[in-house]
Amino acid sequence: MQFNHINLIAKGIKAKRDILIQARDLYNQEGLGITLAELAKRMNTTLGRITYHFPTKDHLFIALAQLYEEKQMISRSKSLTGEYGLDKFIYRSMEGMDIQYEYRCVIRYFAASIKTHNAVFEHLSTQFSSNNKLMLDVFSSLVKHGSLSERLLQPDVFPVFLFKFVNLFTTWVISLEIYDSDKSYAEMKPIYLRGIFSSFVPFLTEKGNSEIQKTGLQLS
Repeated sequence: MQFNHINLIAKGIKAKRDILIQARDLYNQEGLGITLAELAKRMNTTLGRITYHFPTKDHLFIALAQLYEEKQMISRSKSLTGEYGLDKFIYRSMEGMDIQYEYRCVIRYFAASIKTHNAVFEHLSTQFSSNNKLMLDVFSSLVKHGSLSERLLQPDVFPVFLFKFVNLFTTWVISLEIYDSDKSYAEMKPIYLRGIFSSFVPFLTEKGNSEIQKTGLQLS
């Protein structure tokens, strides 16, 4: 009896994940305007099957955001082992961009909904606070490692740097959809990477420059 109960839970988790992956692909390809009813038709399923797991579109996208964050966390944890220099940080960021592109509909939905959807705003605010703490830890480690100068962490400098880095690292998805829509992600990724990491230039040490050269990323 217990085995059957566990089996039913496992099937429910798989069904929920399958809906999310199919929804993600459809919203990526066709835009955010698809309603849950239209989504059910495109997926050849019933609206009730979707709303059983996700009563509203916000619930669906918050669940997609959790999948996105889970994938980023796995990627991040792999790269935080051993000595952590700028080269490792850049490689992790490249993988992070690929994950952002895979879940680009989530970034677009949150950007469009933040002012009018309380649940979305609450989720995003919590995640932003957590990420800010993580970013401070990462950049403090890079300073300690000798890749970036100590000036970066000064109270009047770090918030400005973080604003530039975080905004560039998230809004490139919007730029690709709006300003560079005639170009592919593969074509624009190196350009966006150069733009994102140009914010590091004033703080690079000789060691940091050497680590960046290992990646082949040209900042000047």
